[in-house]
Amino acid sequence: MRAIVFESYGGPEVLQVKEVKKPEPSDNEVLVKVHAIGVNPAETYIRTGAYGNGSMPFILGTDCGGEVESVGSGVSKFKKGDRVWTFYQKSNGNGTYAEYVAVPQEFVFPLPDNTSYKAGAALGIPFLTAAESIFQLANSKPGETILVHGASGGVGLPSVMLAKNLGMKVIGTASTEDGIKLVKEAGAHHVFNHRNEGYLDEIKEVTGGKGPDVILEMIASVNLQKDLEVIADFGRIVVIGSRDKCEINSSLILLKVLQIKGVMLFKSLQANLNENAARISAGLEQGSLKACVGKEYTMEQAAEAHREQIGGKAKGKIIINVC
Repeated sequence: MRAIVFESYGGPEVLQVKEVKKPEPSDNEVLVKVHAIGVNPAETYIRTGAYGNGSMPFILGTDCGGEVESVGSGVSKFKKGDRVWTFYQKSNGNGTYAEYVAVPQEFVFPLPDNTSYKAGAALGIPFLTAAESIFQLANSKPGETILVHGASGGVGLPSVMLAKNLGMKVIGTASTEDGIKLVKEAGAHHVFNHRNEGYLDEIKEVTGGKGPDVILEMIASVNLQKDLEVIADFGRIVVIGSRDKCEINSSLILLKVLQIKGVMLFKSLQANLNENAARISAGLEQGSLKACVGKEYTMEQAAEAHREQIGGKAKGKIIINVC
């Protein structure tokens, strides 16, 4: 089979399409014929060696949309021909950047008939991260106000939709007019350009001076102190991403009785994944959720896809089409 592999750590140019051995599913695994691959920021870091050493050649990828090719003897949830989406990364590589991938059945989920394979590839990490942040970590409630920083990105857009479906008042931020338009289309009640001076004052104003109850933070190293200043008393901040250290006034955590939590999807409880996957599938079937597909590339353009991801201006999920 063809796969996008790298044999040494480095820049996007190390990604090459090569012929490799097709995997065989173990007893508990589902062999998925991959139709579309979802590209995630973490994969650009893995490629550079930032997350430690792995065996070579390495095949990246956690997210895909595809169909079941075959199943192991212990698999009862799926059969050949089923449409599915995945979330999983083996520690030794052998991920979804390939024509076929073997995935444990607990990390394979049914893809609704009204959802395309490329849309399925946009679900995994973005939608499951958004759902865990909103429901399990922030314990969000209908009627509360949520601020989604970087709301036009891969995690931001599903966060807006999931929060809106819950009955929250949704505030988003983006840095371009196109991004602001996307966030509005996703259902946000208010959208602000976080490059503008005074956008935090505008957020305070639309919350009646109270501030949001929940904040989803994509770059804590840049915004965490601002979050502490703007959030309401008894608020909850979920850190989804950060690029460096940051300095904060920790007394605000005490004065406002705040909670700050981090999300790491690979440490999620299986019960949370199952609950959120069911919530996502139901939303897709009902039409209240829509996968956020951004730019599309071929397997041979994998390096370009990574450069687009690194640029930080991607709108929605970057997709690599396999077939």
